Amino acid sequence: MRQRWISAICVMALVAGSIWIAPEAEAGGVGLLETGGKRMGSAYAGGAASADDATTIWWNPAGMARLRRHSAAVAAVYIAPTFEYTDQGSLDVASMPIIGVNADGAEDAVVPSAFVAWRLNRKWNVGLSVNVPFGLSTSYPDNFYGRYYATDSELFTLNINPAVAYRINNRLSIGAGFNAMYADATLENQVDFGASAMMPQALDGSAKIEGDGWGFGFNVGLLYEVNCCTRFGIHYRSRVTQEIEGDGSFVVPGPVQPGLPPGLFTNSAAETEIDFPDSLSVSAYHRVNNRWAVMGDVTWTNWETFDELVVDFANPVQPNTVLEFDWKDTFRVGVGVAFTPNSCWEFRAGVLFDEGPASTSNRTPRVPDADRLWVTAGVGYRINNRLRVDLSYAHIFGSEVDVRQTSPTAGTLRGTYEDSDANLFGLQVTVDF
Repeated sequence: MRQRWISAICVMALVAGSIWIAPEAEAGGVGLLETGGKRMGSAYAGGAASADDATTIWWNPAGMARLRRHSAAVAAVYIAPTFEYTDQGSLDVASMPIIGVNADGAEDAVVPSAFVAWRLNRKWNVGLSVNVPFGLSTSYPDNFYGRYYATDSELFTLNINPAVAYRINNRLSIGAGFNAMYADATLENQVDFGASAMMPQALDGSAKIEGDGWGFGFNVGLLYEVNCCTRFGIHYRSRVTQEIEGDGSFVVPGPVQPGLPPGLFTNSAAETEIDFPDSLSVSAYHRVNNRWAVMGDVTWTNWETFDELVVDFANPVQPNTVLEFDWKDTFRVGVGVAFTPNSCWEFRAGVLFDEGPASTSNRTPRVPDADRLWVTAGVGYRINNRLRVDLSYAHIFGSEVDVRQTSPTAGTLRGTYEDSDANLFGLQVTVDF
């Protein structure tokens, strides 16, 4: 028993280490699927029903009731995205053509996660997951066509999710968890100060807003096992409201400063509120025979919570900054298959369609979101009865999308995002103890 607890402590040390190496990650919308490395191989299908390792704490805490031993897992997914912007006649505030360059705003990232689940007795299991559920990282040069809308955008979240599962009977289990989520955000763009001096695009400055804060939520799940081969899972994760407090800073060109009203565009404290969406997943898992299993998943995400982002400055002279999103709720549908030729090896594959929440009229360079098709594959190898290693790969095909934005201070942005693809590589190590 003492050795088991030492193993658990070592795993939690790995959890802490994975947090510190986590950069801001590229996302669909700003939600990240890349929790755990194994499930990516089967396109995250059956996430709320598979319940075969400690990652179920995140996907459906009720699934812990199926774990017969203590279990821990650490994982990381490397994301290499690309989305190339091509301008199609953007205009400045004076309706003159923007002088700029096309750019690829995508940045590579690593998304870590870690999990520990303890079996207390036949009825009760408890666990803890640490992961990055939302993230964003886009960066453009200062002479980008859309620089007055965005240059650098970063969002990093860290979710700490203790959970408990209770087995009601041989078929039905329930689970619940508490979520404490930290968020750190940075938004930066160029400002056309030259427009106020009748010299559009000649005197660019910049505006930067950065801050962080905590938010809290919950998740609940149910797992129903029809028999030893078939099970269904339902999982709901609540919305999390983040109170973000930080600073707003401005760089104003010298020739413009004498003409500005006193106090305008001076650095000050700022705050905003972000409502991260709730979601509901319905999953199924069926083992056809000793070698083959199939799984499926449908997930609804309430992206309508992303209506607008209002930044309130402590400086009474500085007007609020309002970022319009007006996103729609979305559905994600995935199917997967697993082939287990023997007790050591498992091969997985899957397909996933992930609907994007943005449309042409509200898509911005900060989040150039699009519908995505995932094609995935994975392999797992059990080294012994305690240790397992899984590798996964996914290619995301993003649809070509248009951007049509108009602002009295940023002009008109007209362009297209092409080649919105990504390659993902996942690694997961699972230890039973």
